[in-house]
Amino acid sequence: MNSWSSPVNRSHGIEPVHKLKYRPQGATLRQFHLENSYMRCLVGPLGSGKTQASIVEILFRIMNQPKSKDGVRKSRWLAVRNTLPDLESTTIKDFKAITEGMGIGTWKNVSPVTCTIETVDTQGTPVFAEVMFRSFDSGLDEKKARGMQLTGCWLNELKELNKGNVDMILSRVGRYPNRAECPDSWYGAIADSNCPDSDHWLGKFMQSDKPDNWWIGRQPGAVSKVDGRWVCNDLAENVRNLPDSYYQNLLQGKSENWIRANLANELVYVSDGRPVHDSFNEAVHVQHCGPHPGQKVYVGLDWGRTPAAAFMCLNADGSWSVFDELVTENMSAYTFGGILKDKLARDYAGHDVELYGDPAGTQRGQATDHSCFEMLERHELYATPCHTNKFELRAGALDAQLQRLQEGKPLIQFDPKCRTIIRGLAGAYQYKRLQVAGDDRFKDVPDKGPESHVVEALHYALLSVDGGVFSQWGGTEEVMEYERDLSVYE
Repeated sequence: MNSWSSPVNRSHGIEPVHKLKYRPQGATLRQFHLENSYMRCLVGPLGSGKTQASIVEILFRIMNQPKSKDGVRKSRWLAVRNTLPDLESTTIKDFKAITEGMGIGTWKNVSPVTCTIETVDTQGTPVFAEVMFRSFDSGLDEKKARGMQLTGCWLNELKELNKGNVDMILSRVGRYPNRAECPDSWYGAIADSNCPDSDHWLGKFMQSDKPDNWWIGRQPGAVSKVDGRWVCNDLAENVRNLPDSYYQNLLQGKSENWIRANLANELVYVSDGRPVHDSFNEAVHVQHCGPHPGQKVYVGLDWGRTPAAAFMCLNADGSWSVFDELVTENMSAYTFGGILKDKLARDYAGHDVELYGDPAGTQRGQATDHSCFEMLERHELYATPCHTNKFELRAGALDAQLQRLQEGKPLIQFDPKCRTIIRGLAGAYQYKRLQVAGDDRFKDVPDKGPESHVVEALHYALLSVDGGVFSQWGGTEEVMEYERDLSVYE
């Protein structure tokens, strides 16, 4: 029979009597089956076994549902996909292939398409389950969903669903069978997805905002970048079940962002422009980091009506940790200075702090006789103008750190809470595409926006700190150019 006697054994592979042989090919897939969170979501590249694992897990829960008072293991599931063509060609097709291979399930092919599983487990206990399949373009809406009484749901390709629809479906889970009939009933949600954009609601959950009752298992990328080239990743999951050269063939003719999202399993910022810092790799450069007690904190500053600050430290091995950011909108340098002072006192008391800013902030504006640096001094914050704001030099300073590894470690890393910086480096800080015929053409300077200000604040700190970037970057010509620019501000 197709029942698993022990959840623990499932981490080492399962072999149900109903002809299904399944062994999770990878640590993330194994953990998915062992998890018992209310929501469990697999995020992985194409071909990583997410769909198969989801179906196997649903069947496990069906066959192991606690018995109701009438002695039957009862459950009701809703499987959801965003569009009807995808529901029919993938979700239903894959579920049908596995259940038919096990010799279970009868199908009703009128809306909603339903698979009814009526059988007995290995102990002879009756099992009855309904799995309904719906898409949002086939008429699934809040009114129809409101009447559903579900044990569980399967959200197939979660990134394609909007958050409101997901919340609506989750509100129907745990309503069947009722508590009086089955006091110990299991209930929960299963989801799978390719990696979303960094701005997507699921992308934000993956970065820092995940609900406490969610588990998100992020599988290793199927490919990784080595010496500037995409190569197959030895740690990829489910490879044994794929055709030879599957990922090598998928790499051909694809854009960088498509590869990063669908094969490398990286959060990307999808845009029509060209990233300023295209060496940034979220999987490599984003790590939890921060200053050690007493370690000096460097703060880069950018001005304008959207002033921003980037917080970082220089480690003993010469690497940088960027661990915090301050991003504002529509305020004066004076107001920004007050917010910055409060943040330093609250979060970085006990640290020596050095501040460096865009040298354009030394200029007095038309509306005031005081420069941005002077406005900062009113809050007893004293910043040093960066030696230059020449774009090629300051952007190159960051690129130098992004492009190099030291004993396998990146020379610069970013804490996940630096969300605006990460989003900027992932592509939001970009050269806009020009509307011209023929080959792709882009602007010579990046577009301004929330991401540009805080990333450029990072530029100024990296470029300013003695013993930092310029001791590790560039040759004589670059340094000489840097020194010539320096003389302008002496």
